[in-house]
Amino acid sequence: MPRYLLPLTSALVVVFTTLVSLAETSPATSSAELASRYRDRLVTSFVQGMKGKRMRIVAQDGTFYQNVIIISHDETSVTIQHTEGEATLDVTTAPQNWITGLCLLSPEEAALLNEQTEAPKEKEELIISAGWNYQPGDKDFSQVTIFSGDKGTGTGFVCKADGHYWVYTAAHVVSGNKKITIKDPNGKEYRGFDLMQTAKGIDVMRLRITGDIVDGLTAATQADNISNGDFIAALGNGGGAGVLSAEKGKVVGVSSDFYEISADIIPGNSGGPIIELKTGKVVGVATHLTQAKENVWTAGTRFTKVRRFCARLDKDLEWVDQSIGSFIQEGLAITEYDNITRLGYALASYRATRQGLKLDNKLSNDSYNFITNVINENKSLNVVKTFEKVNRNLANRGRKMSVVDLKRQMVSVLRQAQSLSSLTAKDLKLPVKSYFHTQEIEQSLKWRKGALENLKSRITDLRP
Repeated sequence: MPRYLLPLTSALVVVFTTLVSLAETSPATSSAELASRYRDRLVTSFVQGMKGKRMRIVAQDGTFYQNVIIISHDETSVTIQHTEGEATLDVTTAPQNWITGLCLLSPEEAALLNEQTEAPKEKEELIISAGWNYQPGDKDFSQVTIFSGDKGTGTGFVCKADGHYWVYTAAHVVSGNKKITIKDPNGKEYRGFDLMQTAKGIDVMRLRITGDIVDGLTAATQADNISNGDFIAALGNGGGAGVLSAEKGKVVGVSSDFYEISADIIPGNSGGPIIELKTGKVVGVATHLTQAKENVWTAGTRFTKVRRFCARLDKDLEWVDQSIGSFIQEGLAITEYDNITRLGYALASYRATRQGLKLDNKLSNDSYNFITNVINENKSLNVVKTFEKVNRNLANRGRKMSVVDLKRQMVSVLRQAQSLSSLTAKDLKLPVKSYFHTQEIEQSLKWRKGALENLKSRITDLRP
């Protein structure tokens, strides 16, 4: 599951939006009509969420509008009332979240969408159901898979490529777990895989399915010309609750390996398909880009920040064969290594006082919880046993100790943490087969070096 990185002073806030289902659509409905109905549903939900509220917004040109309410809107613009009167905003002036929420189009995009010819029925159904929670029997989500492991949950999907059916997901969904189960939306478990491959350069892996598979999603190609402004839906196991849903959005950025999207990729959605609504094809795998391990506390936790990016599938990928067992062992080795690193940082965060070992009271609640959880998860280690012994000693006798004695108590804990971090510093080695783990190891080594330097600095500061 996602392993890194929420800034130390913040927490991931997950907002769930529940939408109602569409009425039955005639088989003769055109793709343009379907897209229009889908857009109307999304816009209605967005506008209802603002009903009765007066807002303060900033246009793209920097203009501030106070006490804003929406008067009217259409495909290309929204008219608002504000303190100074009225204004009309479009894709060049409206706030970015309004462009997404109101599905605003440029005049050219609106004209193009309205010229679309009839789409195949199965694609029409996909457009209709994107954005609504999965119900058993809904064929549009039948190719999405739910990954469950001892470290958390994620999403995948069945897709045909190179003459075979594969389950695709993000590599970080599997990494760090001792065991993974993969099920379809109806609870049927996928058991037969004869090959695992990881993609070079991006956080994507796939498992080749053995046995009879009757259908799968279709991957987009470069010929589909995915570009900024294309409407997409991120399908997945939203929130890790085992209920499939879709988050609406647009493509808002394009690079050689990734699409940046405006749809929220919430915990549990990682590894799921990003569907381009006009074609119903998979353009990418929901993933995240780490900014660098800015904060080691959240590694491997559900609080990891998931950024709005998907790894592109509409390009030629280079795949590397690897056994599932070796991939899992790589991930477990990294997890254990990072656990010792986090422990070193956690212990160095404490101060010896006459009442016991204490954390800075200026720490945020999230930071406090992360640090104490690291300590609690490692109570079997000798260094934590020493930590607890020193804590009890200070609580019982600290008031009679001098400042020098207090420092010596703290140094005894830090030296043991320093020794453990030094002894295991070479336990993680390159090379490994998967690109994802190569990147993780390089960053883990960097963080271990930082932890050792931090411990050394604290010990030096505490010397009499």
